[in-house]
Amino acid sequence: MKLRNSIVCLLPFVALFLFALQTQAKTTVHSLRCEYHENPVGIGEEHPRLSWKLLSDVPHTLQTAYEIRTALSEKDLQKGKNLHWSSGKVDASSSVNVEYQGPALQSGQRIYWQ
Repeated sequence: MKLRNSIVCLLPFVALFLFALQTQAKTTVHSLRCEYHENPVGIGEEHPRLSWKLLSDVPHTLQTAYEIRTALSEKDLQKGKNLHWSSGKVDASSSVNVEYQGPALQSGQRIYWQ
């Protein structure tokens, strides 16, 4: 009798654990492009168009918002410090040819983005 009660008590825990596994989807952003190129040099645009793709282990995952951040160094961008510009949260599904809205880029200026 005690064993049966133990099994009944574990079933809700198992169901909760399985639900938690399902809700921890891994979604990543990849194939970042600027004016149709990966890591371009010398694009000549003050406000280039940016594109990216989502990869998720859950079928039919859709983007509902994005934030674009830029920095003058890759280290600053990774740390989220000394940002050159941030779009803030933008409620949009767009991920192709999104125009950079930060300060106009100068000739020879190197910018890192995510």
